[in-house]
Amino acid sequence: IVLNPNRVNFPIHDPDAGWDQVRWEQHHLHLPGVVTSMWFPASDPAVTTQPIAQFELGQALGARRHLVVGADPSYPRRRDVELMMRYNRPGQMVWSTLDQVLDTVVAGVEAVTR
Repeated sequence: IVLNPNRVNFPIHDPDAGWDQVRWEQHHLHLPGVVTSMWFPASDPAVTTQPIAQFELGQALGARRHLVVGADPSYPRRRDVELMMRYNRPGQMVWSTLDQVLDTVVAGVEAVTR
């Protein structure tokens, strides 16, 4: 089962929508046996650097969950992601492509289900 928090039509101006989104994400991120994968894409730092996703990365690291992380080389805060991973998970890769993240997740799930 793959759970993705992205919604096609997120009602950004509805004040209750944010609460519903956070509640859904927190519930699913803390289910037992979840492999959390995070991808930080290239982005314009004037628009966003995904502060909530960075916060969620910190949560996942603190909870010691199974975690696969990638950040595009053009993601403006890639170095911060690398430093957080290096400090909390020495030796664990920060992948540079989404394909690498997905391949690592699939390999990890296949290893557990054998």
